[in-house]
Amino acid sequence: MLTKNYLLENFEYDNNTGDLTRIYGSIKKAGSFDRQGYVVLNIDNTTYRLNKIIYLMFNGYLPNKEEYIIHINGNRSDNRIENLKLVDKENNVEIDNTKVYYYKKLNKYAAFSDSTKKRILLGYYGTLEEAVDIRDKYDSIKENNNAKELPSQEYLLECFRYEPETGLLYWRERPLYHFNGILKNQKRFNTKVANTLANARDGKNYISVPLMDRKYYKAHRIIWKMYYGVEPKYFIDHINGIPYDNRICNLQDIDNKENQIKSITYNRVSVSGYRGVTTYNNKYYSNIRDLDGKIVYLGIFDTPEEAALVREIKVKEIYGEDYYNKYSPGKIEELMSKVKDLSNVETKLNNSTGIANVHKHLKTGLYYGKFMYKSKTYSTKYKSTPKQAYDEMCELKRELGILKIRYQ
Repeated sequence: MLTKNYLLENFEYDNNTGDLTRIYGSIKKAGSFDRQGYVVLNIDNTTYRLNKIIYLMFNGYLPNKEEYIIHINGNRSDNRIENLKLVDKENNVEIDNTKVYYYKKLNKYAAFSDSTKKRILLGYYGTLEEAVDIRDKYDSIKENNNAKELPSQEYLLECFRYEPETGLLYWRERPLYHFNGILKNQKRFNTKVANTLANARDGKNYISVPLMDRKYYKAHRIIWKMYYGVEPKYFIDHINGIPYDNRICNLQDIDNKENQIKSITYNRVSVSGYRGVTTYNNKYYSNIRDLDGKIVYLGIFDTPEEAALVREIKVKEIYGEDYYNKYSPGKIEELMSKVKDLSNVETKLNNSTGIANVHKHLKTGLYYGKFMYKSKTYSTKYKSTPKQAYDEMCELKRELGILKIRYQ
């Protein structure tokens, strides 16, 4: 068991930075960042959050599962002891997976931003909706500000010729001042490059082009300023999800929240030919992320069309009819015409628990966990909720040594 004495014998704590360093070994600074922005440290094959370890070093007490160590200033990497506070579960209810929390003591919602290296507290607000709105607006503005500022519309029109109907961008013959008055550079460019298609793609299949400062700019942002004369306010989104289709009718300026939702629902097409549908042992399964960013598992199907249909129905259910009709009108009807047995789809929709390996018993309406390990099938007892079935399944996996407790 982890003790205060063990920590004091093996680590040194810096009061000014909140960092922990190892007394022994070649690697001095202890800990690394997890996906949630916390600093974590592995001791004897168990991963602890650094804020709990430091609290134990100072107070001789390791908080249990019903207690939290909060960072008072909202910065999860700031582990100075004066920034750490022990609270019970009621005082630290996490409303959103990231960046919005409810503090019972203040009876307000705190909004944060992770758009910089350090988490920023944006303020406290009376309602959840207000906090979420502030968070999204700040992130949208910050992301837009991080994009390179484009040259003037006049300069861009001297560089390119744009065809709105095809979305293609062609280099023009450029004037001498574009090349800082160096005649040989201008002549080389106008001889070899002028009147050719600007179609170089980056790692994400967006078209990018270099300009006078040798920096690369996204073609869709250039096109937006050439066509409308202004910088994009938020994000330039490709409506059909094809990043190199730069027809002006396929481009829209949308905020960060809508861009994130669209990216997790429609922008990725898997090898099955349908978004969010993956092959598995000659079967197909689909999933989707909900509004909190959590993955919802929708089941295993005989055909990719069945898996895609259930997913499309869930997209419409989770994100709303207006959003669905904007990006994928008629897709449900199209898939229904391709699915031979709609009863199987209806059964999956009615009995989907949204949790992997957790099923609903058709006769009793109760839930149970079921999984295979070393060619043997294991099942839990029937429970009244999917969460209870999932928790019991996790306990069974721990007993078998499949699942280890990650955080203490």
